Amino acid sequence: LEEVPLGDLELGPETIDAELKNARADRNEAMGVNAVQTIAIDKATGEAVANTAVFAYSDPEYPDAFQGITIVNPEHRGHRLGTLLKILNLRLVRENFPQVRHIWTDNADVNAPMIGINVVLGYEILDGGAEFQRKLDA
Repeated sequence: LEEVPLGDLELGPETIDAELKNARADRNEAMGVNAVQTIAIDKATGEAVANTAVFAYSDPEYPDAFQGITIVNPEHRGHRLGTLLKILNLRLVRENFPQVRHIWTDNADVNAPMIGINVVLGYEILDGGAEFQRKLDA
């Protein structure tokens, strides 16, 4: 998250190891939440260079899903990769969770590139919010 424009919000790097990834997957499964994820792989290096995820409920009566992070490695930005990934992922959501009628997302108001992508994809700004951060002594 340290590369995502967040304004004055200070977040340090997050280390996600297999244990944390599995714990999150187990939690989501227990809540009936499914991750629909699309990852772009650089053919030359085999490296994952972009990622997006939407979280949808298994319950066929629940029409809402939630967009998680979309991020592209800095050296691969500027080629519409984030837009293309989100389009592919939205198609997967539609195919696998046809009950979904609304996908909710949020962005920092300083993240113009992602806001632009969301507007192109038909998202509408519905509300504004504020994030508060308090630093605690160690």
